[in-house]
Amino acid sequence: MMLHGIELNGDGHAAWFHFGLLRMVQSLSPFRVQSDNVLPWAKRWNTRSFLHSVKKLQDTIWKFDRAAGHVDTCRRAVQAWVEREALGEISRVNITDPDFGGYLAALEDLPLFLDSMLLYLRIESDAFAALVPYFYENIGSIPSRSFREQRQWFLSKRSRFDREYAAILSDCSKWFDDLAGKNPSGLRDVIVHRAGTYQLGWTLPSEKDAFELRASLVNAQGFVEDDVLGALVGITKGWFEFLDQCFVHFRVRLQPVVSWADLARDELSRYVDCGGTELPSFWVYPRAA
Repeated sequence: MMLHGIELNGDGHAAWFHFGLLRMVQSLSPFRVQSDNVLPWAKRWNTRSFLHSVKKLQDTIWKFDRAAGHVDTCRRAVQAWVEREALGEISRVNITDPDFGGYLAALEDLPLFLDSMLLYLRIESDAFAALVPYFYENIGSIPSRSFREQRQWFLSKRSRFDREYAAILSDCSKWFDDLAGKNPSGLRDVIVHRAGTYQLGWTLPSEKDAFELRASLVNAQGFVEDDVLGALVGITKGWFEFLDQCFVHFRVRLQPVVSWADLARDELSRYVDCGGTELPSFWVYPRAA
């Protein structure tokens, strides 16, 4: 069962976009929480702070998706121009040529959208951390403003609070170190704190007859990452695999409490019906038949 990512139909086309964790917290509908038939701690789901935290996660998911779509649009514009040059179709540059204009705009815009993907993916992790305390009856002093701080709390400060979730954080959060690690610095932190910039170029892979955009991340010390787009695919895959584990873990915790929602439904994680359409953002998400 796919919980986060792109589900393919029998023809290999996109059928559904899954984001199970978001669907799960949305199902904790405050309008169904009646004061006389739920546990007192579940009433926290009927507060403005919880609703805002859910909205923030949803908002950030869509911003990341939008940025990923813009990256693909830029990549296609670069490839269109480079392929024309390679085929000898261009004897001299004409500034009124729409392909050339699109090529220049894409080179200018790509750093903006790559930054956005790294930043919004980092914000997604913090938005998820803000929701975690709502999954426990006794929230204790669980940090809720930072995924980094919260991970340290579960792994070091209160490792016995939820051993199963601590194991997930220990085994399935390499993606976070690749994104925002301190030693070595993650890609987002290189951009924000280590004066990172991009070098843009293109390659012609030997196995297919098409140019590929290549974005490298560099700073004063040299190359940090040769293939930022590939790294974003890997980080997103790790993030989604982490969320898969969280979905299963917290669904088990919440199911006895949530009498009005069937969290065990297989289709719960389906978030958007793709209708067989391959959207520009889909390049970054894991997919499965």
